Amino acid sequence: SIEDIGSTSMGLDIVDLQLVTKKNLLYTKYDVEAQPQFNSYMDTIMDNMGTLSLSKSIIRAVLKNLAFDFKLTLPIDLIGDNNAAVDEGRTLTWNVTLGDTEPIKMQVYVPNVWNIVIVLIILVVVIIAAILFFFRKRKHRKVNRA
Repeated sequence: SIEDIGSTSMGLDIVDLQLVTKKNLLYTKYDVEAQPQFNSYMDTIMDNMGTLSLSKSIIRAVLKNLAFDFKLTLPIDLIGDNNAAVDEGRTLTWNVTLGDTEPIKMQVYVPNVWNIVIVLIILVVVIIAAILFFFRKRKHRKVNRA
């Protein structure tokens, strides 16, 4: 789940995650904002690279320009507003660099299946009751006229 993202980062604070949940009768809306914290680990990355003949400023400049595409594919198309570079239905793609300060933002709408089923059952019962009431009233009028 979205709440478990922090527990899988092996103790590294690489993402500042803000999650706002808004429940509705038929769905739950999740506003997700993830701010990558790659800059705070730049020195650690450089220390782990070992001894290179390049200066630290050159290595830092190269690392800040390293980029990758972060793709997120959901089981069904439930995506609302987002700031992804590419939005292809169920798949969102963000272009992220190690020096990037822009957060990843998206909204996801998750249907509340049980509430939808309950509402549909209630609607079917009301429609059947209305049809039965209509036919009984019509039959009662015919009997009174005869």
